[in-house]
Amino acid sequence: TLTEEATPSSLKGDAQRRKSKAGLCRLYGYASVPDYLLLFVGVVNVLISGGNQPAQLIVFGRILDSFNLSDKEEVKAKVWTMALYFGCLGLVMFISNSLQGSCFSTVAARQVKAMRVK
Repeated sequence: TLTEEATPSSLKGDAQRRKSKAGLCRLYGYASVPDYLLLFVGVVNVLISGGNQPAQLIVFGRILDSFNLSDKEEVKAKVWTMALYFGCLGLVMFISNSLQGSCFSTVAARQVKAMRVK
């Protein structure tokens, strides 16, 4: 607690806990080639997912811009086209988020298994 003084034994325990923390290189020391491949696929999907939101904003802006047209049929055609693009972006987001989650979960499970075995 806050009122207790730090004893030499408690300081030694803190130092041992700090030493036992694994670094990133040590953590992936048990990784195999398929693990690195899964990590690469997961990172690529993270980048795709991250680029998706700005793309959605651009498409949404174009939908709003289409309301400024004077011809109703042209407005309707442009809105339907942009809505299709928006739906495609949603599908890409769903797929990329699913892939990144499954890749990272698989790598984590394989790493834990490898650490427990060794």
